[in-house]
Amino acid sequence: MIEYGFGAKILKHGFSDRVIFAKENGFDFIQLWYAEEGLEIFPDDPPFPLPFKLNPFPTIIHAVLKPDQISVKIAELAPILKELGHHELIVHPVLKGEPRTKETLELLSREIKLALKYLSPHSITMFLENNSPVNPLFHTPEEIKDILTRNPDLGFLMDVAHIKDLETLEKIVEIRMPQILHIADRNLDVLHEHLPLGEGKIDFKRIFSGPLLRFSGKIVLEITQSDAALKNSKAKLIEIIEESHSI
Repeated sequence: MIEYGFGAKILKHGFSDRVIFAKENGFDFIQLWYAEEGLEIFPDDPPFPLPFKLNPFPTIIHAVLKPDQISVKIAELAPILKELGHHELIVHPVLKGEPRTKETLELLSREIKLALKYLSPHSITMFLENNSPVNPLFHTPEEIKDILTRNPDLGFLMDVAHIKDLETLEKIVEIRMPQILHIADRNLDVLHEHLPLGEGKIDFKRIFSGPLLRFSGKIVLEITQSDAALKNSKAKLIEIIEESHSI
């Protein structure tokens, strides 16, 4: 069964507003943004964790971290995740101006192993997100296979807009079917872009009738242009997926 959520990095009206929007538009959960400075601040809401307690609604944290930050920050996140009753955590590994060297992937794998040790006692699964060419870490099928093979307890999140082309996507799905998807559109000649569905050139019909036909998990729509664009993208995606399953 597919669950639909949306990313809420930019909150103009606070967490309460996003919960109302989610309930009114049939979303199952909200993805929350976390980075080195901490959890996203929600304007007009009490400090964490009160917004979540006052407005109970399923959430999942999306932590954007440099490889050398992963184990330390996840050790800090573990009690927060436990308090919220979360059993899933998304980690998006990024480079912020640091050079990509042959040791970078080794560092990433070591940090993942440490992070999994922190999360395991709490029965929390960590999902690692693939990158776009703009941030070439955990990006190629070869790198994805290497990290997932060395860390069998690690979950996999596929950001479709981060993948070069359909052929590369097919190779990655052969390695492992993702358990979570990030969905947004992109013009294929642009290296990194997150557009509403239909405004780019990704062939979602071909993807969901082909390599992702058997996908069953969480889908996070990373559409931040407007609420209308987010609602329209969800409707288009549901139509595409239902059509692919009826063929």
